[in-house]
Amino acid sequence: NIPIKYRRKGSVNGSEKEVDILKRLDPTPHTLSLVDTTKDKKYVYIITEYCEGGTLKKILTSSPDNFLDEKTAVRYLYEIAKGLGTLHSCGIMHRDLNLDNIFLRKGCCVIGDFGSATTNLNSDTACVGTPEYRAPEVFLAHSKRTYSKQADLWSLGIIFHEMLFGKKPYEGESIQEVERKVLEDEYEIPDTPIKISKEAKDLLKK
Repeated sequence: NIPIKYRRKGSVNGSEKEVDILKRLDPTPHTLSLVDTTKDKKYVYIITEYCEGGTLKKILTSSPDNFLDEKTAVRYLYEIAKGLGTLHSCGIMHRDLNLDNIFLRKGCCVIGDFGSATTNLNSDTACVGTPEYRAPEVFLAHSKRTYSKQADLWSLGIIFHEMLFGKKPYEGESIQEVERKVLEDEYEIPDTPIKISKEAKDLLKK
């Protein structure tokens, strides 16, 4: 029951970096735990703990109308934030927080998939991560501008929005369209009959 993750030849160094990051975190309450690793000439095999609850995306898509009630969403947000706090305190920026990389272990959220993570917290210039979850400063990184661990907080906000409304705030037919919306469009709370507290709306706007 333990999933095995591998990367194609050519990214062995990236996989070994991911292993090093996982070793820094093992064990912590809200991050995925490393069980073992092995490698051959072509692959690095990363063996992690089994999360029986699947991904947060699976939880969301199996919920009525594809969104969660606010109480559940806030609990998950708190757990992800605790995991993110652990990462940052260990000198790690995730850079690809999204619903597919949050797993449920015994009903609690844990952050996984550190393939895009870095230990450079203060001056990164790589434009990486899932486009709909990228912070504005990450999109601008191709202009050699730098960004910091605060970019992970933007992704956390996108996740909270998606849990509450069942959709992302910035979507498009292409990466370029998503980038334009993130950089130019003002964030808006969706016009919906879903009852959301004033406190949740205030947090989203921040």
